[in-house]
Amino acid sequence: MSPQGLTGNEKGFTLIEVMVAITILAIGLLAVAATPVMVMSGNNRAQRITEASFGAMDRFEQLMMLDNSAADLTSGNHSATVTQGGLTYTVKWVVTDLDSSRKQIDVTVQWSEGLLTKQYQYAYYKTDFM
Repeated sequence: MSPQGLTGNEKGFTLIEVMVAITILAIGLLAVAATPVMVMSGNNRAQRITEASFGAMDRFEQLMMLDNSAADLTSGNHSATVTQGGLTYTVKWVVTDLDSSRKQIDVTVQWSEGLLTKQYQYAYYKTDFM
């Protein structure tokens, strides 16, 4: 054994190797730390989409209960504002008469996320059996 306790190939790690290992470890830890934030963001987005779908379905169910001669089922554009889960959604629907007893109802739900406007569209058909 040499006076310093190291012989030949027993030199240990260099400073560069240690710094590279610490850098790789830090990048991995940052990726793991960012995961909960991304998951929460995705959950919030999914909640807004679900609430928008509920708003569209609520409006559709209200329209289905109406007689075909009701004002909300006349041919043309209609709109309403719905507040659900602390957010305000704009529900728009376009009614198209297919014939004397059938109508097509296209429902669009819009909301704002920051500077972006999001929307979902649904198409329904209503038949007057009477």
